[in-house]
Amino acid sequence: MNALSLLQLVISLLEAMARNTETKKDDLVIAGIQRAISELQSVRGTIVTKSQLEGLRTKDLW
Repeated sequence: MNALSLLQLVISLLEAMARNTETKKDDLVIAGIQRAISELQSVRGTIVTKSQLEGLRTKDLW
């Protein structure tokens, strides 16, 4: 499995999780997943830099 196919698998899993989450308390989780999906799609098929990876790190909001 190469990096591109692994990235496509991660994107599809995140999209499936976002579709299957329906409760109000999970809104923050859905927003985080959607942000991760858009960030991953923006670098799909390109060389990813360390700063791009650092930008994907999650930060506690509480």
